[in-house]
Amino acid sequence: MTEGIQQENLLTTFGHNYLQFLDRAGYTAKRMPDQELGSLFASGCKKIVNGKTLCETNEHLKENLWKAQTVYGKWRINQQYELYPSTSTNCVTMKYIAETTKSKLLVIAILKLDSEGKITEIDEVYSTLEEEEKKQ
Repeated sequence: MTEGIQQENLLTTFGHNYLQFLDRAGYTAKRMPDQELGSLFASGCKKIVNGKTLCETNEHLKENLWKAQTVYGKWRINQQYELYPSTSTNCVTMKYIAETTKSKLLVIAILKLDSEGKITEIDEVYSTLEEEEKKQ
């Protein structure tokens, strides 16, 4: 029982670390250092957004983050987010809002982690928050 709780806490910490990383990546004018990428992501980390594979290496992930700033402008991660760790799959599902200079995005993401706690896959679905509010 204690081991399961410790694993959940560890997965939750990884989720927090990822969101902090995204927040820093969104408002800094500099590219993220390779050592920071290497500490969070497995070398072959795959990123899927809205069902399309965007990148499959850390180098492509770094470029993807840099290009995202040109598309969305700088962004911040709203600090009221939700994390759902799953010890049976070694994943963290998260729901957060990215507030960009152009819009607010509701994001649902699943992070898959390896046994070393590095992210091997990011699967994100974005929806513009204003669009969601109009549907209701």
